[in-house]
Amino acid sequence: MPNYNFTENLSPLDFELLSKDLLEVELGLQFENFREGRDGGIDLRHAPQSGGGETIVQCKRFAEGAFASLKSTLVRDELPKIRKLNPSRYILSTSVALSPQQSKEISKLLAPFILTTGDIFGRDRLNSMLAKHPDIERQHNKLWIKSASIIQDILNSKIHVVSQEELENTVSAARIYVKNESFNEALAILKEYRVCIISGIPGIGKTTLARMLLLYFHGLDYEIVKIESNISEARSVPFHRRARFYYYDDFLGQTASADKLGKNEDQKLLDFLKSIRESETSIAVLTTREYILHQAQMIYEKLSRVNLDSRKCIMDLSKYSRKIKAQILYNHLYFSKLPKQHIDNILQDRAYAKIVDHRNYSPRLIETLTDLDWIADIPAPSYAAEFVQSLDNPESLWNHAYRWQLRPRSKNMLLVLTTLPTRTEISDLRKAFSKFHLHTLRKSGGLSSPEDFIDSLKELDGTFIKIEDIRGGKIVAFHNPSIRDFMQNILFSGTLITSLSRCSIFYEQAVWLWDAMREKSLKVPRQVRDKYAPIIARDMMRLYATQPCKRPFRIYNSQQEIVSRGPLDQIRRLATLEKVLKESKTPGRRSFIEDELISIATQISSGAISPSEIITWIATFRTKGYNSAQKDGQISLATKASLGSNVDDVDNFELIGDLEDAIPGTYTPYEIIQLKQKFHRYLEEKSCREIAGHNDEPDEIRGVADRIESIGRFFELDTQTAETAMKEYADEKEGEIEERRDWEPDDDDRSIDLSEEHFSDDALDSMFRTLE
Repeated sequence: MPNYNFTENLSPLDFELLSKDLLEVELGLQFENFREGRDGGIDLRHAPQSGGGETIVQCKRFAEGAFASLKSTLVRDELPKIRKLNPSRYILSTSVALSPQQSKEISKLLAPFILTTGDIFGRDRLNSMLAKHPDIERQHNKLWIKSASIIQDILNSKIHVVSQEELENTVSAARIYVKNESFNEALAILKEYRVCIISGIPGIGKTTLARMLLLYFHGLDYEIVKIESNISEARSVPFHRRARFYYYDDFLGQTASADKLGKNEDQKLLDFLKSIRESETSIAVLTTREYILHQAQMIYEKLSRVNLDSRKCIMDLSKYSRKIKAQILYNHLYFSKLPKQHIDNILQDRAYAKIVDHRNYSPRLIETLTDLDWIADIPAPSYAAEFVQSLDNPESLWNHAYRWQLRPRSKNMLLVLTTLPTRTEISDLRKAFSKFHLHTLRKSGGLSSPEDFIDSLKELDGTFIKIEDIRGGKIVAFHNPSIRDFMQNILFSGTLITSLSRCSIFYEQAVWLWDAMREKSLKVPRQVRDKYAPIIARDMMRLYATQPCKRPFRIYNSQQEIVSRGPLDQIRRLATLEKVLKESKTPGRRSFIEDELISIATQISSGAISPSEIITWIATFRTKGYNSAQKDGQISLATKASLGSNVDDVDNFELIGDLEDAIPGTYTPYEIIQLKQKFHRYLEEKSCREIAGHNDEPDEIRGVADRIESIGRFFELDTQTAETAMKEYADEKEGEIEERRDWEPDDDDRSIDLSEEHFSDDALDSMFRTLE
């Protein structure tokens, strides 16, 4: 049986909503809440349509062992109100554990309104009701987070891929989370497709929703696998028979054009999602910004071929009703570490109503503005005014500290950090900072110091930035996502774009500048984009062949990360650059692209570039007019020669088909017939284990079977026997599969009244009055 104390993670509002759901299903009555002011003595009310007296419910949330306080409050504060209301029936729900004798004592104190001790619901009775109605337990996400136990439970699992910091952040997010229709929408998508991509604008709550889904499925006994750097991490985890919840936050990074996806990772990602889709046990949740997803589908050809729309849960403020916005603010205030005087100031003159109804309301802003670090030295009498003013002008959140408290060197560091990957290795930051900082000092006539970099880190650490120690180096990141949002606005509202672009030393910096100018939320004027596009495009050309930034990678089958510089993917960069040069109308773009294609063909011949890296992009360049005999001839011949005639695995047969699709005529009809016969012999002579090669997970083996089917279609060869054998081999490796879990979205989610679009001022006042 559950053993919740109902105080650790539940606010008074949460406890009232939980009591409402439990009493409705237990008593068969429909209760209203937030219809009367608190001073009226009603938390919940049932008024029969057919007439008859009212039933009222009061919900009293006290710490464990607080019977004396509960009894005192009932006699001193509540009994006079109950007498005035004179209900036909009075029900008490409380978090206090009550003995039979204590229930009788309360019944006598509140007679004749309490008809029987059966109308007193203490902690033990509420837990018993939750055991009878597990659907209600699932609906109230805060019941899932008994902080210490859930963190240790996941950390002690056999998987070991979720950091304690991530789990602590998840628990903290759950305390303030308010379920909205996006949660059930995501569950519905997962039920149908087993894969859900959560997208939306920055700060809308994508990561929080993913974390709540993580807790939900952990409660259904799913193993948790969080992917940090690339999809290969999901494959590196040893196979177990238990179902898994794969979670990949910000899977396309801060910009789609940067090297977020590693070599061939677009195909690996699609293969992984396909295996999840066909599995009977596991699911995957990924998050990204909507505009980045669109850009990625334009850049990565294989992603563009897949219809991801049906698997997207797009978050927007239209899914946040007035009631939900109010609950989000309420929870942030209740669970914050703000002084009571500051919260009282929000309650005065109904400032909370201005916040809830503000045009710039967003969960991220609410989180920042209720953070004790943000209020700093803001006096309590000014807190509400500062809160609303910050919503009027979100830049003001960080504007004062940035403009008046930071030295120029620290401002330079923040500007440079904005253009770098979300988590940047410290030596890369030093190099990028040094070039830009020296440039600004030369322009202003200032003097540089060898200590400028270290001093800037010291000044910013703990407020604007945070520094992590990771094996192989240190990682620097913005302390809060809203700081990056602020810095983006600073950058594009000033005259520093040219300097930052020309001082960029990493390709990723120029790409970020290009992508950010097109981010809708920044609203960069067209004339600004037209002015800076040629400058940034030329710098992307200049940085085209530079080594990528270092970034954290997950160590195989471990919670630990290591800092490493990923491989240089020139062909993908060239595909991105071709579009940028065309859009910016940069002179000489065609000759630049053609020369680089010839260089890539040479690298294929020398073995410096693998055929698997180039084939995906060949068709892309052909459709853009780069299809002269010289270019196609060199690339196709080099790729064909690199593949060779000794084709002896599924990968190479698949590449041959892809190459012929990309450049028809690469292989003669006679060569195709020979390759078809060779593939047929390969399937007949090789065992399933040999065909699977290094793939030893059941889902990966099923993926090989799917690839065999695809190759068979290319060669017009019946491969049904081989496919069936591979799938049976996968079943053999897997053993018995656990029964599929039942986690359908609840049709009747009592904790969210989505049909109630109108949330009155009286209801709003009633909610926030509990904070008094």
